[in-house]
This record gives sequence, structure tokens and C-alpha cells, in this order.
Amino acid sequence: CEGCKGFFKRTVRKDLTYACREDKNCIIDKRQRNRCQYCRYQKCLACGMKREAVQEERQRGAKLPTKQDDLNPTSSVRDLTIERILEAEQKSEACGDNAIPYLRVGPNSMVPPEYKGAVSHLCQMANKQLYQLIEYARRMPHFAQLQREDQVTLLRAGWNELIIASVAWRSIEV
Repeated sequence: CEGCKGFFKRTVRKDLTYACREDKNCIIDKRQRNRCQYCRYQKCLACGMKREAVQEERQRGAKLPTKQDDLNPTSSVRDLTIERILEAEQKSEACGDNAIPYLRVGPNSMVPPEYKGAVSHLCQMANKQLYQLIEYARRMPHFAQLQREDQVTLLRAGWNELIIASVAWRSIEV
């Protein structure tokens, strides 16, 4: 229950120890959970709560919600449906197309002729970098042991960050 969850967190964070006044066999249920802290803590452990899973306490006042909606408990993560997330993604992609039309290369490109070679060269370099990234990942022992479907999922999810990190690493002058 939520009460025991909070009790367990406080116990772990403050590194508290308890002693049982009886024979370490007290009944701990929702009505009698506050009678013996020692037995309550032992029951938390027996139910599978792990000390290592308790996160450090956050700093108070670090970031407070500013909108009234953020304070409303009904506006939560569960209100974010797949449809709303997909709609937001599609709208942001549409905005991106209009915001930077000159980056597209092709027959209807708005790239000035004097820059087409540079943009094409940049695309070729990015393509080569992506190929090298995939080859590198394939040679990683643990990555190679994953199912092909999982490999593809991981690469699709993180290719852009990995390419940026790779380019940044290669641009460091030694």
C-alpha cells in the first residue's frame, strides 16, 4: 500500500533500524501496520521491496509547476493517449518542413545552386557516418548477441545521438 511504500522509503533514506517489542512475529495488515515498525519493515522486505530501488530524495523547491493544469491531479500521464502523441509528432514535423525548406535536396529543392554541392556532400558524409555506426554496433559483443529486431530498434532509437557523439569525438583536436 502507499503507506508502507512511504514508510519503506523513509526507513531506507534515513537508514533507520527498529526493534520488535514482541517475538518478531507481529501481525502487519492495513489496520495494524503502525503497531510494530520492525515487523512492518521485515514484511516490506518479504514482499519484495528492495533497498537499492529507493532513489535519493529530490531537492525541495527545485522546480515547481507553473500552470494551473500542472497542479490538477486529473491532468496526468494517463491523459496522454497514443493519438495525441502521434498528432503532436505530425504537427511538429509539418512545422519543420515549412521552417527549413532550403535543406531539402532534390528536383524541387530551394537550395541555391551554389550550395547544392555542399549539401549533397554533407548528406554523403552523414550516410557514411551512419554506415560506420552500424558496423561498429555489429561488432560489439553484447549487441551482436541480441535478436536482429532488437538491434534495429536500438539503432533506430539512438542513431542520431550516436552520430553527434561520434562527430564531436572526431572533431576534438589532440
